[in-house]
Amino acid sequence: MWKIEFRKQPEKFLAKLNEADRGRILTTLYKLCETPYNRKDLDIKRLKGEDMKWRLRVGDWRIIYHLDNGRLIIEIIEIGPRGDVYKK
Repeated sequence: MWKIEFRKQPEKFLAKLNEADRGRILTTLYKLCETPYNRKDLDIKRLKGEDMKWRLRVGDWRIIYHLDNGRLIIEIIEIGPRGDVYKK
């Protein structure tokens, strides 16, 4: 099974979210750990021009992450609202 590692920004962002949204995001991330390439059950999409970076949609929130196939690690790069998360 894959393991999740958070950068500082997403970790702080999750801590500030209300309990319902945080729960939905963490439940979806758990599903992502089981099958990170599962496009059938999760709303994931590979980002264009980015090597192994993906987008996961959870309601109005977007999660940008990187897959490390060698170490089986999902690195959560950023979590944010739909419009703001892509502006970096």
